[in-house]
Amino acid sequence: MAFYVEAADIARMAMDIEDAGQQFYNKLAATSADARAKSLFAYLANQEGQHKLIFGTILQQTAQDQKQQEYVIDILGQMKTIIDDLRAFVFNAEKASGTGIDLPAAVTLAIHGESESIRIYSEMGRVLTETFTPVLEKVIAEEQKHFKILQDFQNNKAI
Repeated sequence: MAFYVEAADIARMAMDIEDAGQQFYNKLAATSADARAKSLFAYLANQEGQHKLIFGTILQQTAQDQKQQEYVIDILGQMKTIIDDLRAFVFNAEKASGTGIDLPAAVTLAIHGESESIRIYSEMGRVLTETFTPVLEKVIAEEQKHFKILQDFQNNKAI
């Protein structure tokens, strides 16, 4: 049995991750007592929304190509499972709501989420053909921006 992947599939997955991140950061912003953290998480939620728009544009551009790559294993299904796990265990808005998550834990969880996103897309780059490299590079670059912002916040704020 053959399995097919196209660049638009990656853009859709990126949009799904950005949506999960946006919900997560909105929840952290709403429940954070620390003004700097509230501002940081609101900013990141907004950035996730902007990234969704970027990936929506990439989706439109790549959907027109309709170039598919054939694989003997269900790479797309495996990646969707990994992304579902990321949504459930890291970018889980319920973890961030009303459970008294403190600032250090929230920032650490957010860093972990961004790191996992980068790892997922990097892994995709290792298993998918070069056709997907430009899309993946754009996605990874956006995720790295968030990682750096969070890491800087963690390092500059004695949490």
